[in-house]
Amino acid sequence: MTRRRSSTARYARQQRRLRVFAKTAFIATVAGVLEGCSPEPRPPTAFSLGDPLDLGMFTLKARRMETVSSPPPVPLGSLRAQPGEKVIVVFVRWDGLAGLDALDRRVFIESFLEHRLAVVDEAGERTPAFHAMSSDLYHGMPGAFPEQEWVVVFHVWIDSREFTLLVEHPDPDPAGFELAAIPLARR
Repeated sequence: MTRRRSSTARYARQQRRLRVFAKTAFIATVAGVLEGCSPEPRPPTAFSLGDPLDLGMFTLKARRMETVSSPPPVPLGSLRAQPGEKVIVVFVRWDGLAGLDALDRRVFIESFLEHRLAVVDEAGERTPAFHAMSSDLYHGMPGAFPEQEWVVVFHVWIDSREFTLLVEHPDPDPAGFELAAIPLARR
């Protein structure tokens, strides 16, 4: 009788394992099919330096790029490169956001620039924004620049060159762009 119970228990364990395997295989197959059905992301839309990007509540223009000298012109930690890196900054200007007070605009723009911008180099290495700050802070001259002038900091590999700025649209519509690609000056 014990032999019969142990073989029945073994058979039940094998059946459970088989059911788990079958369920896992089914879920993996369905996930693979669904992944294949998801729409392909649209390729980046090309823009030039200075072109206004319509981002819904506001527009953004990339104006220029420069490599930060070492040591940087101002004592800001985000501008100090680590070994094997260099720091580049992209100067941008935004317009709009009239419905927000000054502090909310500042918080919104800083968050947008730090989370929706990246650069890609000629080798295809994508680097997200490290930090964003007002031009006043970057230049160390309070009140010298309009509130819409900002600087976005990127830490890239020392050998990187030929950068393209990528800007993700926060709420793209079918007629607009999902990702803007703006070639920057070669460095």
